[in-house]
Amino acid sequence: MSKRGRTIQSQSRELIVKLHDYFERESLNGGPLVPVAQVHDRIIDALGIGTKTIRKVLKEKYGPSGSEDNVLRTPKKRKKSKPVTGIDSFDADAIRNHIYGYYSRKEYPTVSKLLVSLKEAGLFTGSATSLVTVMKQIGFEYKRVTNER
Repeated sequence: MSKRGRTIQSQSRELIVKLHDYFERESLNGGPLVPVAQVHDRIIDALGIGTKTIRKVLKEKYGPSGSEDNVLRTPKKRKKSKPVTGIDSFDADAIRNHIYGYYSRKEYPTVSKLLVSLKEAGLFTGSATSLVTVMKQIGFEYKRVTNER
């Protein structure tokens, strides 16, 4: 079954070169480099791929029973979400005033408290790490406070 017209990606091209080199070495050797009966070992030697990877791909292709014929798909890459750190001056002022509100109530604003209250107020949608970055950008510093009463 020929699949003409399909673009072969770089990783597949590298495997083609590895197979070519392996078969060239077998040709120069006058026979198989690894006994023909040792299929997995021949694949490992020819392609330079680990045993676990081979088992995983074969299980994906043929299923746990070994009789299926599934289509192989490239695993999807997980996209890293971009941190919410680019805020405009209006949002920066709103966050700053929100933090000053804690001080006026004589409370210490922690990142976790701020994150919850800013999300409830609709002023910030990012993560705790992004909030720390934004707070540094607008001039706040982290300081450890001990309650001495």
